[in-house]
Amino acid sequence: MLPLGQIHLAFGVVGSSLCLLAVVTGARSQFPYAVRIATLALILAAVGASGLPFAIWLAVGVIWLASRRWGVLRPAAGWLPAGRGKPAVWLSTVGIVVAAPIGLLIWFRYVDQLPEVTTDLMEVARDLPLAVLLLAGLMFVMVNSVIEEVAYRGITFEGANSIATPPWAIASQAVAFGTFHVSGVPSGLVGVVLALAYGLALGLIRQMSGGLRFPIVGHIVADAAILTFVLVMAR
Repeated sequence: MLPLGQIHLAFGVVGSSLCLLAVVTGARSQFPYAVRIATLALILAAVGASGLPFAIWLAVGVIWLASRRWGVLRPAAGWLPAGRGKPAVWLSTVGIVVAAPIGLLIWFRYVDQLPEVTTDLMEVARDLPLAVLLLAGLMFVMVNSVIEEVAYRGITFEGANSIATPPWAIASQAVAFGTFHVSGVPSGLVGVVLALAYGLALGLIRQMSGGLRFPIVGHIVADAAILTFVLVMAR
């Protein structure tokens, strides 16, 4: 799941080859978790190399469509397992809802240069009516939150948890999620660290609740904070 192609093309080629090998080996040994993770990573590598934005959207979308024909690609717990709300889960979700906007505000305040995707959004935001921006932003926040949670706290977490202990599963999906933000929002070294910490918190909530409902709520708040900061700076 590491976005090696963004670091160096040769790493991306090697990583993609390993993903393809894992898909074939997982299919032959009837290990569906390996097939799902490797397929997701392979599509991410291919889409990332093409330079298309929102690679994770396309990767999850392709797997979801393909899973309707090949059940091996369908997560064992389903695409959107709800999970249960416990006091610890509620408290953790409230904590991440409060902490995420604060961390992003610090990043926006002290980052030297905003990523190109952010500056492009700001240019678009200056020209569109506010009502259109809010509607489009709300749709983006909802879709992006669900898709990234399915990819990392769903497919990746489930696969790692099938072969290792929960702490390892939480850590591995967080590393994949953090490095995915090398060129995302937040970006840079500070952005990767923030995303890594955020991924750890969401992974812990995923483990405690047994589902994606609470991680999605926390993710929606963080993405809404990003959208708010971008709109404020653009306006």
